[in-house]
Amino acid sequence: MVSPLFEETSVMRAAHRAPRHGEEQSRAAFEASPSGMIITGVDGRFERVNPAFARMLGRTVEELHGRDHREFTHPEDLTAGTGDTLGELEKRFLRPDGTVVWARVTTTAITGPDGRAQRLLQAEDITARKDAEARAARETDRLRSIIAIQREVAAAAADRDTALRLVVQRAMESLPAAEGAIIGMVDGDELYPAATVGALTASSDMRVRVDGSLAGQVVTSGKTLRCDDIGTDVRVDRDNSRSAGVRSMIIAPLFADGRVFGTLGVCSGLPYGFGDADTEQLTLLADALTGALRANAAVTALEISETRFRSAFDNSPLGMVLTGLREDNLGVVLRANPAMAAITGYPVERLAGMRIHDFHHPDEHAATDRVLDELSRTSLDTYAVAKRYRHADGHTLWVQVHSAVIRDEQGVPLHVVAQVQDVTDQRRTEQALADRNRELEGANHLKQDLMGMLGHEIGNPLTSILGSTEIFADCWDELTATQQRAMLATIARNANQIDGIVHEVLTLVTLDAGRITATPEPVGVQEHLTLVLANTGTSALLDCAAGITVSVQPGHLSQIVTNLLSNARKYGGGATMLTVGTDGPTVRIAVHDGGPGVPDALRPLLFERFSRALDTTKTVKGTGLGLYIVRELARANGGDVHYEPAPDGGSIFVLSLPGAF
Repeated sequence: MVSPLFEETSVMRAAHRAPRHGEEQSRAAFEASPSGMIITGVDGRFERVNPAFARMLGRTVEELHGRDHREFTHPEDLTAGTGDTLGELEKRFLRPDGTVVWARVTTTAITGPDGRAQRLLQAEDITARKDAEARAARETDRLRSIIAIQREVAAAAADRDTALRLVVQRAMESLPAAEGAIIGMVDGDELYPAATVGALTASSDMRVRVDGSLAGQVVTSGKTLRCDDIGTDVRVDRDNSRSAGVRSMIIAPLFADGRVFGTLGVCSGLPYGFGDADTEQLTLLADALTGALRANAAVTALEISETRFRSAFDNSPLGMVLTGLREDNLGVVLRANPAMAAITGYPVERLAGMRIHDFHHPDEHAATDRVLDELSRTSLDTYAVAKRYRHADGHTLWVQVHSAVIRDEQGVPLHVVAQVQDVTDQRRTEQALADRNRELEGANHLKQDLMGMLGHEIGNPLTSILGSTEIFADCWDELTATQQRAMLATIARNANQIDGIVHEVLTLVTLDAGRITATPEPVGVQEHLTLVLANTGTSALLDCAAGITVSVQPGHLSQIVTNLLSNARKYGGGATMLTVGTDGPTVRIAVHDGGPGVPDALRPLLFERFSRALDTTKTVKGTGLGLYIVRELARANGGDVHYEPAPDGGSIFVLSLPGAF
């Protein structure tokens, strides 16, 4: 004979197996997540971090444990969010080597196993996206700056000296490290200063030879040149440079009719004052001003150097597209670069002349039209948006677009130049993170719901079992045989109740993990339902014609009908009838009861897990899982279940399954 203590231990072990299983699932998902996952206290200290987050910060899991998140947060972001801030934000972390990593952090309130309030943080590394956005913003700002300078110089075109002074002033202002600027004009084998500003003002009467200076090499090569330190660069005129206090410089050529007629230069009093971005900026500025400074240095109409602009446009790693904003070409692609062709799947030659609607997703057309209208009619100069494109092969992709308007001398919009970056993979990653977030939240809610339900539903029968076994242990010899049998019956009844709860919980965990599978086979409905009624002790009438068969896994059908009968017994006074009929290829099995029916407010939630009517929670024992399990098992077998109010009162639960005719 198996001892009662052994039976009690087995039941308790099974009862606690399900929540442990759910917690193990949550822990495994936490550790294996490709995104950074962190659990903190409300004080912001790391209580648990996963390997992905440790790698993101360039540290080990052990280094981070117990530390305050503020220790690793960029100083400028310390007020962006604390351990008690919920929701989503973007912030910077510092790695041990001093580099910065940008992260999108989503914070959710959770309850720990010991009941303490905690925070679940999910961190996605968005450094690449932030860098790309910063580069795009810099390119947009550079383009806007050049366009603005063009307009200013064009407005001053009537006064040669004013235009030249304006050019050097804006050139110096456009490069943060520049302390002076100069325009040099070619005069035979020399260069003379036509305009100076800042540290180079004292050089306004200083001529340099073409064959003995860096500016002269710019004239002969037609290329922008940079000197990082005059002390080590043999190309420069060191005497003149030292007398002007120059240590580093950039000089760009000014073209007219294919020849260099002058130079535009900037200088710094520090070595290595300029970088590649500064060199490119001055080159573009010089190209944009070429038309204003050509023809023997007389100020003429402003025009952009088409050759140099085409080079910068075509060689950009970002997609570039020039679109018309005039009435006769609004929304027409005037020009596109190879990177734009790679993004859209259309050849460069095909893109020119297309309307942008041709490669925008149809759902974006209305918004695109609104933006084009606003850019063509208002003073708006820049615009940034994320939108969908339709690739030439038909698939959809997401892009980030930064646009800048090009205007004529009177400020009338002519074109819009847009930089386009494919962010489809980034969007996909964001969606995967959101899905994982929902999974983790669902796992946490399931664990909390299970713990609450088990504590409530197992508590009473377990107390009854423990009380009875304690009486047995202390008073066995004093009890009559009738009392002993009654108490044994109480223990058995409560143990069966716990066993039913454990069975439902284990089924729930299996369903929640997505591991439920069905192997349908032909089952005779009349014979099967007769056996279920007998096994459950249900005296309901069965109305089923002989020969009706369904395609279902037999065990699943037994569990579904048993749960429906149990539901009728708890809430409807017991099942009164089971009716079976066919509707085309579908077999309908209906369980009727004569109870009060389901309240209107509960019907939309009837088949959700842990769903119970508030007015029955204290009087009816149950987990709130029975109907949820019925629905999931029915769907696993290609069927479904729904509720119908009985015409004369009561409830009808209808199970639909594929027939096996």
